[in-house]
Parts: sequence; C-alpha cells; structure tokens
Amino acid sequence: MTNGNEPITAALEPNYLKGGGTFHNGLTKREYFAAMAMQGVVCNHAMIDTDNWKWLATESVKIADTLISELNKTT
Repeated sequence: MTNGNEPITAALEPNYLKGGGTFHNGLTKREYFAAMAMQGVVCNHAMIDTDNWKWLATESVKIADTLISELNKTT
C-alpha cells in the first residue's frame, strides 16, 4: 500500500541518536511524484501555459494522486 503522505526519505542530524539534533522527513511521496510530473511537463515546451502556472501545479498534483491510486490497486 502506497501512502502519499509518507516521506520518501528520512535524514538524521549527527547527534539525533545520542539524544540531540532533529529528525527530518523530507518530501512526501505525493510531493515527489508531483514534482516529477511537473518536471516532465516543463520539459515539453509545447505543453507549458506560461499565463497560467496554477494549471501546471494543479495537473501535476492530479498526476501524482492518480499514480498513487494506481499503485494501490491490487492485480
């Protein structure tokens, strides 16, 4: 089961395990998938609507959500 809100990476500051420092989750899977979708659209200059950047963000999130949904389907 793929949870889009789970982090894709985790990072520890050097002293975290010794009781100091902080724990950083990084990007969620949903954020990462959306960023990859956005990167793909931006690379295809014909698809870019430079007058409406919100469109790009909205569609990238939709792509990420669709991917997560498909990953969660059982075969």
